[in-house]
Amino acid sequence: MNKIFNLRMILLGAGLMVLLGSCEPNNDVITAVNITQTNLTVIDRDSMVGEWQLTTMQADTLVDLDDDGIGHVNILEETTCFDTMGITFNDDGTFTTVNSKLDFNYGANADEFKCLSGRTDQGTWDVENDELILDLQINGEVYNDRKIIGKEADSFGFDVSKFESSQYVDDPGDSHASHILVLAVEYTRVN
Repeated sequence: MNKIFNLRMILLGAGLMVLLGSCEPNNDVITAVNITQTNLTVIDRDSMVGEWQLTTMQADTLVDLDDDGIGHVNILEETTCFDTMGITFNDDGTFTTVNSKLDFNYGANADEFKCLSGRTDQGTWDVENDELILDLQINGEVYNDRKIIGKEADSFGFDVSKFESSQYVDDPGDSHASHILVLAVEYTRVN
């Protein structure tokens, strides 16, 4: 009888060990939480000072601007129009940006696009927590924009809604870019 009792105790102990061992925290979940908490850190204004080049303009859908039958979500793979886009944030709170725009009202049937590039704009900037605050002067008018940004050591990015995208695309409503609802842009540090 003692042998049966001892055997039951050993099995009960082994079962408890398996049960307790399976209750350890999942390291994948802990890692995901740490990554999320890291992304919530406040962006240091000094880390934004410098020159940045546009390196990604990601659409929420495939786009075939060059009519080669192959669509891409990164619009920079479809046109060279945005290759000169960049921004320089200065220590004194001013910035200069070079912008480009696709105009889809060209061609014999007004169904082709033309790149309007090289427009330089200026203004003032600041950061507040995870927001980039821009006061941009265009043709004598000041536009205020606040963008929630994601930042890594050598890059930052933000989303551009369909409403905001008019600064990049002049779309009559039936172009290759008409179905884009959101663009995610990313800039990489040049110096």
